[in-house]
Amino acid sequence: MTRWGAIAYYLAAWLFGSLFIALLELLASPASGAGFDFFYLYYSALITCALSCLLFGFLLRLTCGRATRFAIPFWLVIGAVLHPLQVALLGRIGAAVQRGVPGEGLRHFFFLVALKGPLDLSLTSLWLPPVAGAATAVMLCLFHRAFKPVADSVQS
Repeated sequence: MTRWGAIAYYLAAWLFGSLFIALLELLASPASGAGFDFFYLYYSALITCALSCLLFGFLLRLTCGRATRFAIPFWLVIGAVLHPLQVALLGRIGAAVQRGVPGEGLRHFFFLVALKGPLDLSLTSLWLPPVAGAATAVMLCLFHRAFKPVADSVQS
């Protein structure tokens, strides 16, 4: 993957991962002000799930980057399995940090913001992380294929 492709890939991991999390949270608990709720959920997901989405993109690319045949189904299954495991692990770390780190200073604020998204996801619903992981994995597969370097053609 080219340098620009890697930037686009990780930006897509962050934006699409947060988008699918916000959409699924909105579907899980519909309300009367759905438009405002969606923008609020998306904005908060962009902030609190940034670390989780970037880590998911990295682990997915590390796991599935070499797959060429049947790439989309492979990425979909791996994303549906990997994202709940990652959310559960980061959620447990977030709960431990919330209990253990004293409530003062920049370090406490960083840990709370970086791990709040996975902590909330691990506490709310069991079906949301696999679906969000699968949808994000499909989009990242498309980005990975779009920026894959093409073999040089032979000039005659």
